[in-house]
Amino acid sequence: MVGIDFNRQTDPYHSHLIYNDDGGQHWHIGGIAQNGTNEYTIAETMDGPLYLNSRNYVGEKHRVGSWSRDQGITLGEGYWEETLIEPIYQTGIVRYNPAGDDQNLVLFANPASVTREQLRVKVTQDEYRTWNQGGLIHAGPAAYSDLVIAPNGLICCFYERGDDHPYQTIAFD
Repeated sequence: MVGIDFNRQTDPYHSHLIYNDDGGQHWHIGGIAQNGTNEYTIAETMDGPLYLNSRNYVGEKHRVGSWSRDQGITLGEGYWEETLIEPIYQTGIVRYNPAGDDQNLVLFANPASVTREQLRVKVTQDEYRTWNQGGLIHAGPAAYSDLVIAPNGLICCFYERGDDHPYQTIAFD
């Protein structure tokens, strides 16, 4: 993991966690990520730590990862997700456990390029440490996406796409 110098930019964006510990009665701002992050997605590991994956406006065209090991109260230092290249983009992440086995796959959808094209679903099998190259969903222009696992175990992706620009239609594959 490579640390990021977020202090070199002064934009107003920060991913942050909101949590409660009393059944929803009171909410608190928890961990606040570094400058230049927003529109994050979060997932819990099998052992409990929270993995925050944020879009970023600072430097490289990569996602920013960070960890909370105290249920969201604080966040560790952000780092470039070197294999999660993308334009500034909102994305989806979901845990997938086919047939109830112990594979513990996590799926991640984003345009795997510096422009909004080449929408892929990538997989990690080691709790967000490494990601594969992924399967191509749409080669052309694509924008925001999200993932869901249907009751029958089918992996579904809801996303913007088009032939000429990424906002021509919304697809559910």
